[in-house]
Parts: sequence; C-alpha cells; structure tokens
Amino acid sequence: MKLFTTVFSEGSVRQNQSEIYAKLDQTEQENLVLNVYPDAIEQPIMGFGGAVTESSSVVYQKLTPTAKKRFLKSCYDPEGLAYTYARCAIGSCDFSLNEYDGLNEPFSAEIDLVNDERYILPLLRDIRSVHPLQLMMAPWSPPAAWKTNDSRLEGGTLKKECWADYAAFLCHYVKAYKNEGFSVPFLSIQNEPRAIQTWDSCLFSSEDEYLFLRDFLSKTLLENGLADTKVLLYDHNKERLYDYVDDIYRHEEIRPFVGAAGYHWYSGDHFDALRLLGKKYPELVLAFTEGCNEHSNSASRSEDEKAFRYAKEISEGINAGSSLFIDWNILLDNGGGPNYAGNYCDAPIMANEKGSGIEIRFPYYALWHYSHFIEPGARALGTTRFSASVEFCAVQNPDGTNVAIIANPTKDSLDLCIRIAGQIYPLCVPSLSLNTLINSL
Repeated sequence: MKLFTTVFSEGSVRQNQSEIYAKLDQTEQENLVLNVYPDAIEQPIMGFGGAVTESSSVVYQKLTPTAKKRFLKSCYDPEGLAYTYARCAIGSCDFSLNEYDGLNEPFSAEIDLVNDERYILPLLRDIRSVHPLQLMMAPWSPPAAWKTNDSRLEGGTLKKECWADYAAFLCHYVKAYKNEGFSVPFLSIQNEPRAIQTWDSCLFSSEDEYLFLRDFLSKTLLENGLADTKVLLYDHNKERLYDYVDDIYRHEEIRPFVGAAGYHWYSGDHFDALRLLGKKYPELVLAFTEGCNEHSNSASRSEDEKAFRYAKEISEGINAGSSLFIDWNILLDNGGGPNYAGNYCDAPIMANEKGSGIEIRFPYYALWHYSHFIEPGARALGTTRFSASVEFCAVQNPDGTNVAIIANPTKDSLDLCIRIAGQIYPLCVPSLSLNTLINSL
C-alpha cells in the first residue's frame, strides 16, 4: 500500500512517500484499529473546489505570469488539488471591491456583466484552460431597490412584488455564464438566508424560499431552458440544516427542481444534521459550500490547527454523507482580502507581501490529501475508528482503488493499523500529520 505523508513541524512542512505492507488478520488486533469496509459502499463523491470571488480574481491579475501558472497548476492541475468545481457570487459579496448587482435599468433579460468581465470571467477562462469547471452560483443579496430595506446590506427581505423579477434575474445571470461556455449544475436561492450582515445579505425564511421556488423560480427555470440547473437549498450553517431543508423539500411538487442542500461550518460540527437529512432524503446531494479561517475569530489558531479544521470537516462530512466540498476564496492577498466590508480571512493560497507571487499555506496541504487522491465519481466506504481524536475516512475511486485518509492533529505519534479485506497494515502515524493510503485489491 502506498503511503503519502505530510507533517507540520515548527512552522514548516515535510512530505514523503513510502510503502507499507500487509499481514493476515490473524492476531485478533483490537486496539488502535481503523477499519475500512470495501463492501459497505455509500454516497458518491462529486468533487472538490473553491470560490472564485472578485477578490480572488483581483489578486490573481496582479500576479506575475509565472506565479499565475503556478497558482493554476496548484489548484486545478491533476498534480495539484485537481479542483473541478467553483462557487461564484451573483452580484457582489463581501469579497468584492464594492457593491454591485449586474442589474440593467430598466430590468430586462440582459445582465450587465461589466464587473464580472473585469476580473472574474478572465480568471474562470484561465482556469478552464487547465481543467473544465462546473459552477455553483449563489446570490448574497437581491438588487437593493427590490428589498424592504432598499439596501444590499444589513439583511432586509425581498419585496413580494419583486419575486417574479428576481426569479428572472437569477435565471438570466445563470444563462449569461452558460453563454460564456460554463456549466452551471447548481443555483442557490440565497447565501446564508438567516444572517443579517454588514455586507451583502438578505433574510429568506424556509417558508418564503419554498414559496419563491414553487410559484416563481421553478417555472422561470423551465422557461429559460435551465432544467439541468438544480436549486441548492439553505446554503448556511449546519445547526439548522435539517429543519430548514425539510420545511421546503417535504413538498413533493418542488423536488424535480432541487438537487442539493448546502451547508457551512461557522456554527460548529453538527455532522449528525447531515446524517438525519441524508437518511430522510437520500437522493439529495449534501454539499459543503463555504468555510474559511476568519481573522475575526481564528487569530488564536496555529497554522496546523487551521489545516486540521479542513481535515475534520472533509473526513466527518464524507462519513456523514456529504458528496461535494467547496472551499471559500481560492486566493487572497497577504492581508486576507481585498474585502470592502473588512471581513478578512485566510485562503489556502495567498499572495506574498509584494502581491506578485504566491505562498502555499498549511490548509492547502490538508485539502491536497483529499482532493488530489479522491476522484470525481468515487464512492464513500464504511469505516470505523478507535478514537475521535483521529480523523479517518475512506473512498473507492472509479478504477477500484481504495483511498484512506488519516489525520492526526495531536502532538503524539500513533502506532496503529488499517484493517481492510482480511489484512492488517501496521503503520506509525506521526504527530501533526496527514496521511493518505492507496490500496488496490
């Protein structure tokens, strides 16, 4: 079995590749065992990706040609993260240079993509030259004039008399990107529909999201030839994922238009919410659609702690039924921006102090241990672990190879074993390490 290891130590990263060898499971090993069950096949894994925001695109444009190539290879080449998905905002979000909505006045079917064309679309085209992309599109706010508070900021709600126009607006925005040659399999109705933020935000109750979808968006998707673009429900933190999605999806008439339920990580673990939702509606794709280490509450986290936060989210997500993982910004400047709202955060890749080159941060390596080895179309496998102090998950790739990932965020090395298909593989897992094992049976 091939073993790929990354160790975080004193601010540096060490990587190595080795082989570990099996012995027959005849010793009745009981302690420090990680089990993989290749016959317990679970949900498909659709892929990995990151958000292509205006901020990421601005930072990208300032890189040297050499740094641009390195960035694209690091994220989208099969030798790097092998990303196949991107999340894009409809209009501005906090990771924009300023507020904008793309709305032509008076409202018509033509969307004003002047902001998108300046920064975002050129980056998307460069990414597409390396690997095809599938897009998930999400609005942070409707146009200000269509909201009860007459502002893109500070929450507010969508005026009822504007629901039909807003459904058309969303569909026209998706069509504009599709006309640029991009596949858009998912459309969110509202990013974080329960949050009032000082930046672009809008409140959408589950009842309103249901009625908007039933009475307006469903019909408008069909009228615009967008039957293959499925709605992603919720798109907010996990603690109310089950409640919110169930309020909408229990209505059978909207199900043909819905493809996924999206969730974020900012309110804690709540992985059982994924299990509950997946058990009730197994046909729904569960998608991690945003997470980052915010400067406002991550200042005390070490770089390795930030990396293991990703490892936990992906491992626990796979084990709880998630199929798709999309990180927040793919690239930011050295200060965690630009962000017109001052809501700075880290990204796995950040520009250097001069802004002309890039720096690979610790979370990148954590993501690599999953996205580089788990291929689109893989299936999650049943696993068990001896302790919650170690993150562990396994998948079977389309070619039949089994991939297992072990994350050890503790400061102690562990002598443990992988048990799979009647064989045991002993190995020593270093402290503060990520380990990916490849096994062909």
